[in-house]
Amino acid sequence: MSVILDGTTLPDLLFVNQLFSNSTVAAESAYADDGTPLIYEGNVTEFDLSLYGGNDFGWIYHSVLETLSVKANAKGAFMTLSYESTLYTVRFKHEAPPVLSALPIVGRPNVASGDWFNNVLIKLMGSEA
Repeated sequence: MSVILDGTTLPDLLFVNQLFSNSTVAAESAYADDGTPLIYEGNVTEFDLSLYGGNDFGWIYHSVLETLSVKANAKGAFMTLSYESTLYTVRFKHEAPPVLSALPIVGRPNVASGDWFNNVLIKLMGSEA
């Protein structure tokens, strides 16, 4: 599997929500004064593309987390996500913080760039490029 976010190679992470569970149609309903139902539908242009790793897969180096943190703190930034050769235009999902989280495999006060982290979560929103 190949996962690359804006030039940064990531471990084999999975989508939190499989792509087929993301609807491309949004709808709202209301009722007119006479009780007639009113349905408003539109196309969804952006969907959840958050990535995760677990206890025993998707481990990531601290140095990569630092790189992702810089990208996550770039206000208004759109990036390219390549996931198994499919390209997506994505942004960090700042409306649902934290956008980046991970747990150290071995906790210690002086984290080194080569230290491993697991239970990675990278919250993204996007669309196919």
